[in-house]
Amino acid sequence: MCLKTWPKSKVTNIGNVAFYGCKNLTSITIPNGVTNIENLAFYTCTNLVNINVSTDNKVYSSENGVLFNKDRTKIIVYPRGKENTSYTIPDGVTSVGEYAFLYCNALTNITISNSVTSIGDMAFRYCNSLKKVLCFGNNVTLGSEAFSDCPSDMKIYVKNGLEGYDKNGWEKYSDNIVRYNEAL
Repeated sequence: MCLKTWPKSKVTNIGNVAFYGCKNLTSITIPNGVTNIENLAFYTCTNLVNINVSTDNKVYSSENGVLFNKDRTKIIVYPRGKENTSYTIPDGVTSVGEYAFLYCNALTNITISNSVTSIGDMAFRYCNSLKKVLCFGNNVTLGSEAFSDCPSDMKIYVKNGLEGYDKNGWEKYSDNIVRYNEAL
């Protein structure tokens, strides 16, 4: 059974694959008592377009249906069912969580604001339509397999190439990286 909202309850944790098989779920509201949502809670929710959060929740928030931590410094889940072809990670966000954009197949363009300093493991994995990533930050740490299984012709535009970057994560995508300058 897939719930869109919870009755008054003591639910505090939403575990990995909690909504497994809920392919018809399009919107969900996280109540104020939820203090932990596992990375893959909405993994198979292929039609989920809106994650809303109670304004009284002390740990999470949402903006335009996207799940963030309360102070919006970390993007946690971009719903897989959103049909937007582009998304700009808002200024003030410093990290992109693990699996945050997993299987977001409608996205063709991502802009990563200059406030982002880290991108989690498998953050953009299986984004099958992703063609262009603009990364405006400096020295952004890239997690394991962050862009794995994305199109081979995807381009990642990184300021000054990889100068000043933690190259361990980025080197895997060296064939996809394009150096840009201020004129971009």
